[in-house]
Amino acid sequence: MIAFSLGFLFKIIWLLGALTVIQIFSKKRDHKDFKKVIITAWLVFLISLFLIVVSSLDLIALMSGNIKESVGVCQVYVPEPTAKGSEGLEIVIDSLRLSGGVNDFPYVKEGTYQCNVKYLPYSKIVIEFVKE
Repeated sequence: MIAFSLGFLFKIIWLLGALTVIQIFSKKRDHKDFKKVIITAWLVFLISLFLIVVSSLDLIALMSGNIKESVGVCQVYVPEPTAKGSEGLEIVIDSLRLSGGVNDFPYVKEGTYQCNVKYLPYSKIVIEFVKE
């Protein structure tokens, strides 16, 4: 839950940063990189806004207990660790693709299992994985 909250806070900081850049550069129209900066800042703003909306919807679903659940044959893919650290694992149930953190589920190994998975409805992030 803490990681979820920190991610949400990070997205809000990006949103506010983009708005600040737009505000500062909108007054400097004669700057040589005016168009590039404004277009980039608007792009960051729109992406941040989208991510905040998705995170908010997931947070509302998590708090109200409207978590999706899927049961079936899971194909789990775990990427090789890189120098930057572990990447997220991918879980496929039928045509549903879900993602989760390797550190959140250290007991999950690559393979095919009968499983029960609970996940957030909008971002499709796994919050509980149970092998049956």
